[in-house]
Amino acid sequence: MRDQSLVLVVDDQAPNRKLLADLLGAKGYAVATAESGEEALAAIPRVKPDLVLLDVVMPGLSGYEVCRAIRADPATAHITVVGLSANAMPHDIEKGLQAGFFSYLTKFFFKLEHSLNLCFAVKYANFDNDINIESWRKK
Repeated sequence: MRDQSLVLVVDDQAPNRKLLADLLGAKGYAVATAESGEEALAAIPRVKPDLVLLDVVMPGLSGYEVCRAIRADPATAHITVVGLSANAMPHDIEKGLQAGFFSYLTKFFFKLEHSLNLCFAVKYANFDNDINIESWRKK
């Protein structure tokens, strides 16, 4: 087991990846990055993230598609995935939650409430129990 929680940051924009990696690193998290959905799906089995911060709108596979793929694989279905997007309309958020996001944050990120939400998501990702996430989500 790692001493630090590992967060996989997935965003097609290099400045966004760097910003998130720097902020998370400063808070003591280990960080891996991917610049596409395809790269993220290839990295997940290797880096075994506790949390995936996933941009929603990317070329190739969208964040929604990546999240559905993570949820569909029994080996990765337990990973906490937080969607990141500039689209903050209620239907966008609902679409993300339906795809399997634990939470949906709007860019630009790290206001206090977003930072607290990410801390909660990481703690949730590390909470080792027998709760069935799907039954919990439906409550």
